[in-house]
Amino acid sequence: KNAKNADEVIGWREKYLELVARYSTAMNLSYIRYSCNTADEFYVKENDYFDEIGPQVGNLMNMYNDALLNSPFRAELEEKLSPVLFKHMEVQAKAMSPEIIEDMIEENKLCSEYSKLMAGLEFQFRGDTYSRAALAGFFKDDDRETRKEAYEVFGKKMLEVAPQLDDIYDRMVKVRDRMAKKLGYKNFVELGYYRMGIGVAALYVVMLVVRN
Repeated sequence: KNAKNADEVIGWREKYLELVARYSTAMNLSYIRYSCNTADEFYVKENDYFDEIGPQVGNLMNMYNDALLNSPFRAELEEKLSPVLFKHMEVQAKAMSPEIIEDMIEENKLCSEYSKLMAGLEFQFRGDTYSRAALAGFFKDDDRETRKEAYEVFGKKMLEVAPQLDDIYDRMVKVRDRMAKKLGYKNFVELGYYRMGIGVAALYVVMLVVRN
């Protein structure tokens, strides 16, 4: 905000991208290791930490975007960085607000609850125990009966956990509807589309980091 010219803004932007890369790397490594073993106590705590801090970091990133969007050097910055980047920042601003941080934390926890439930499922198939990913390998087996039996085993297990999945889904719908209405939208549909734009913006940031 206190930069005296566009070049100074871009100089600070390099520091920002470095921080984003460090944070994203730590978060993604933690999530990968958590998803490999959702019973690992260390990575359960790491995942819980990122569930809590993620929305707060998202709000800080939104504050950064706001500074660029309202910069007196915006026209020059758009020329040097890309007008598309600024369009994505405008979309991000429509999907984030400090007043929904607690809701976003709750949403993250629900996603983790779902991931842990699904990762912990075990399937009994022809005398052996398989994870969901391992059982899925039989879905493409050359033998039709093998495929049929594997799908039946999968379906029966999913029926067993259906009440838990329905409960998670119900809570997820409610928290997302609440977030959308706090931001002034009729329902989550519009907010969901803006979030899809955030995904594109994140990819653009990654491309810039890689390029640099």
